[in-house]
Amino acid sequence: MAEQEELLYVFISIDLVDSTAYKYKYPKKWPKVFHDFYLISAEYLRSCFVYSELKVWKRLGDEILFYVVIKDKTEMYKILEYIDNTLTIIQESLSDDNSIYAKSSVWAADITEYNETIKNYNNVALSTGCANDSLDFIGSDIDTGFRITKYVTKGRIIVCAKLAYTLYKMQCPDACKSNISEHLRIVSYEKLKGVWNNRAYPIIWYCRDWKNIVFDYDEHMESAIIDNIKYKKIDSINKLDKMLADLGEKEEYDELYNLFIATMDKI
Repeated sequence: MAEQEELLYVFISIDLVDSTAYKYKYPKKWPKVFHDFYLISAEYLRSCFVYSELKVWKRLGDEILFYVVIKDKTEMYKILEYIDNTLTIIQESLSDDNSIYAKSSVWAADITEYNETIKNYNNVALSTGCANDSLDFIGSDIDTGFRITKYVTKGRIIVCAKLAYTLYKMQCPDACKSNISEHLRIVSYEKLKGVWNNRAYPIIWYCRDWKNIVFDYDEHMESAIIDNIKYKKIDSINKLDKMLADLGEKEEYDELYNLFIATMDKI
């Protein structure tokens, strides 16, 4: 990444649900499961991208984090489909008794490489000094990405508002057959510390088929979000337009979409 060049990055977190209980239940089996989890996640996701290079950011116990600068509109539009496929493959490959699951959080951020001459940053890439091209990422949008992770359950994908809005603005590129509005829903509103001036933030899930979404019989008892979905207390993604207008944030979110278009032109 060139000095002072701002690019749109997409971050992907995939982590195992109930991994502590799994370790106790299978003391001899879990190390291989974790090894295979890392391997499957990285190999399959990388294979999805033809034009963009997916890189591992961190491995944190039962979680693996990736980042990617997307170079192609279709790859951006289909990124949630790629992740959904990855969760399915993990489930089918690692658990023969439904005792372990994966879930995912996905978010976007405008990233600038750190330079002492720059006075203002939103999000920054810092060299860790540990290995060639080893980077860490810090900033408000990175914090938001980590904060939304608590609002996703097993087998599901949560998407930050900035990425959801970017995908919503893209709608249906020529190479894609479906409209992203069919797959993204606002399933709750939560106050996230330091985000949106502590006003209610939209919790957005991705699902390929909302009409036929299936949960375990008692999942709604554990999650208010699943209860919302079960009783149809959810909103379409186009509600983002009104929310951003009310917050005075629409221009900033439009700029992120424009940055994605500019990012492709730079690469």
